[in-house]
Amino acid sequence: MNTNENVTLINGVFTPDEAKEVLLTLLNHKINFHCMRNFSAEERFGKPDPVSTKRLEELYESRKQVLRLLEEAASEGYKLEIESLVNIKKGEKMEVPVEALPTPAEQTASQEIVQLW
Repeated sequence: MNTNENVTLINGVFTPDEAKEVLLTLLNHKINFHCMRNFSAEERFGKPDPVSTKRLEELYESRKQVLRLLEEAASEGYKLEIESLVNIKKGEKMEVPVEALPTPAEQTASQEIVQLW
């Protein structure tokens, strides 16, 4: 892996309803991730995770902003061009490596479960 990689996550033209489904699914997943992280921190350490708490505030604000934009586009009859580029950079080296990524077979099984959800 290079020290800096770009991955296109979303790239297309969407109706407001399609855009709502795509964007809110992504935002809600991120919100759920940080809620679970907070819950875990509260159970383990007796207090919420400060990074997740701050990120949740930002995500809820982003969700409101997206809903406003979608409502405006729908009421004015516009489609939306959405591009989401994720920039991934290597950070600090970890002393203890994270568990190995799932094998392709495990990943496929996980994707099938997510698609059923």
